[in-house]
Amino acid sequence: MPEFKSVEFLTAQEKKQVYNAWVRFVKGGCKYSQFSNALYKHLHLHCGFIAHYNRAGFYDLYFADEGQKAKFFRQFDRSQSCKPAEGYWVLTGGNDVTQGYHDINNAMVDAYTELKDQTNLFS
Repeated sequence: MPEFKSVEFLTAQEKKQVYNAWVRFVKGGCKYSQFSNALYKHLHLHCGFIAHYNRAGFYDLYFADEGQKAKFFRQFDRSQSCKPAEGYWVLTGGNDVTQGYHDINNAMVDAYTELKDQTNLFS
């Protein structure tokens, strides 16, 4: 389990919960039943997926369509340069709003890298 640091809007324990939810979601093939509210909030608030007003709408936009799902996961795929799906990079530091979340975001990228070939994400 990666080590996480608390920041103003997400404690280390909450980051751990988000990470575990991410792993379950990816391993489970991106089922809505595994798309937790904590995972949705982290993606919406700390990963650059802006202007989404609820979990169901976010899920429908990114996971109901295979093309959109591929676009979403490019942001978490180092082999695709973690290209942002909407706005800003989740991994690079500096003067950006994701700086306090680089530990959890990098852990999510690492987990996706390990799991993407073991799951049925794009079948």
